[in-house]
Order: sequence, then structure tokens, then C-alpha cells
Amino acid sequence: MKLTLHIGHGKTGTSAIQSLLALNTDLLEEYDICYPKNETFASAKKGYVTSGNLNGPGKYNKSIYEKTKDKVKNHYLFSNESIMSQILADFATLKQLEKDFDLELILYCRNPLDHAFSSYGQGVKRGGYTMSISDWIDSYNTPQRVVDMIKLCNESSVSLQLINYSKIDSIEKSFCDVLLGNKSVEFLAKAKFATVKTVNRSLSRVEYEIQREFNKYIGAKSSKFISDRLVNNAAKIKSEKEYISINSLEKFNKKHQKNIDQINKYLDKDKQLTLEIPQDLKPQTDTYEISSKQIAVLVESISEQILNNELLDKDADYLRDISLKFDNKKPLTLKDAHYLMRLAHKARPEGPVIKQKLEIYKKELKI
Repeated sequence: MKLTLHIGHGKTGTSAIQSLLALNTDLLEEYDICYPKNETFASAKKGYVTSGNLNGPGKYNKSIYEKTKDKVKNHYLFSNESIMSQILADFATLKQLEKDFDLELILYCRNPLDHAFSSYGQGVKRGGYTMSISDWIDSYNTPQRVVDMIKLCNESSVSLQLINYSKIDSIEKSFCDVLLGNKSVEFLAKAKFATVKTVNRSLSRVEYEIQREFNKYIGAKSSKFISDRLVNNAAKIKSEKEYISINSLEKFNKKHQKNIDQINKYLDKDKQLTLEIPQDLKPQTDTYEISSKQIAVLVESISEQILNNELLDKDADYLRDISLKFDNKKPLTLKDAHYLMRLAHKARPEGPVIKQKLEIYKKELKI
């Protein structure tokens, strides 16, 4: 049985690939490829940010064995850019998969400076970063990780398809060419695509500044109602790079040159990584521009956040009455439990136990 793992790395069109795959699971099965479904598919089909079909608790190999046990197809496909980190931390797990499957890895790399800007932006968007890119960039080490991945695969004869994202015109076509070979054109002619043309775009400068400020006070969870809403509902806003000094960039290039030379040994001459300084760098500023679309998205999202977390007067009445039941030695009812759990859901909407209990109470109360 063949097993293909798309392992990233981050900021190389992963969400676009996962959107294509989620929209075309039935079509993939016509080509004898199973891309197992999970709860992220609804978002992926809309072109929203997702983590692929291997998200969830536990190691990635456990999910793979669970989802392939029925052997309904001869070829299984999984995508999650965090797999690369898991492989580098525990290569023995991949070696076991290699024994049990005809294993192929797909890894996209990217010109380091472009990738560094995009990775930093992702850290602001979803990782809670508050620092500037100048303060962060020395910690960037993705080229070294790609080299480590290449070495591990070479030492064990694991099949690794390495592609330079910076040199492709279409991530969907590139991925399908690797996955389907000469059937790629035929597949793409039949395939469905997300209506959002730019999937998981980077932010504009004003969006970065807004998200950084929210990160200072609320942390990474603020990304759900700031960055995610802007990315998903204002997809046409042009992304911009943050300010960074030329001296910092030259230091960056010197640091990564050796690893880039090593990676380029595994790429065709016309597909090589480069260390060119981007031409669209912006000057330092404390003045930002914001569009009416961005304002509308942010006002709607933040307003929802305020209203959803606000306790109403009727909530105070109900909480008072529940407390008085204790004083009067009266038992709590299922309706009371549901109301309390609903208030807990307001405070922690992503809590899995809270959501599970809330659904159980709703079913029992038939509401």
C-alpha cells in the first residue's frame, strides 16, 4: 500500500493544497487515492486556514494507522506541515512507517528571506508574537531543518520529493504533478477549486500592527477574531513586508548561505533557492493606512466577541436563582446544568469538554 505524506514546510501553499484536496476527495478516489476526511474539511473547502487531515491529539502515525486499517484504497494521502517537526524529533516513527508502507514524502522549500518574512508574519498572526521582525529573525532556522530532513531521508533511503515553492506558478498544479504524474492535467481539468483565490494570505502592515497590539493584551487566542477574520473575509487586501534594516538582511544571508548551497544540490539548476534581498521592502514608519473593508471586518468581529462574552441581566437572574437553590437545599436540574455550561461556553468557546457536554445537554433537553 502506498502512503504519501505532504509534510510542509510552513508557508509554502499548504492551505491551498489542503483546500484542493478537501474539495476533491471523491475525484481523488477515482484515481485510487484516499485523502481521509476530518473535521477541518468544511473550512478547507471555503479556502480558509486549516491544518490538513492529520490534526488532533497524539502522534501523526497513530492517526495514519487508524485511518488506513480498512485498506479501502491502494494509495493513502495525508497533509499536515507539522509532520516535518515530528519526524525530525523522532525519526524511528517514520522508519516504522517505511516498513509498513510504500512511503513517499513531499516537502516544499522556499527562498529563505521570503520564507522568513512569511514565517514571522504567521507568528504574529497565530503565534502571539509581539516582537519586531528585526528582533525575531536571528531565530529563523528553517534551511537547517530542511538540510536535516534531506540527510535523514538519504541515510534511510526514504523517498523525498523536494520542490522549490518560489519557482512554481501554481501550487495546485505542482502538487498534482508530483502526486498524479501524467494524469495531473486530466485531474485538474475536472477538479473543484475554492472561490477564495488567495488562501491564508499574509497581512498588511496595519494588520500586523493591530494583531501585535492584541497579542500584548490577549495573546495568541486573539488571532481567531483579528487575523483569521481578516485573512478569510478580506482576502483581496495586499500583503506587505515589515521593515527590516539592510544590515540585518546581509547578516541573515551570510548565516544561511551554506545550507542553501546544500539544499540546491537536490534541486534542478533552474529551480535553485536564492538569497536575494526582496525589492518590496518598506521604510520604517509609525503611520499606517487602513481600508474601509478592513475596518468593517474588524468592527464586526470585535463586536461579536464583546457581545458573545457579555453577561446579560437575565444571566445574573439565573445565576442568582441557582445560588439560592443551594441555600434552600433544592437540587440542581438538567436545565440548570445546561445554562451554566452555556455560560462556560461563552467564556471558553473552543473548550472540547464544554462543547461536548453542551451538546449532550441539548439533546437530553431536546433543544
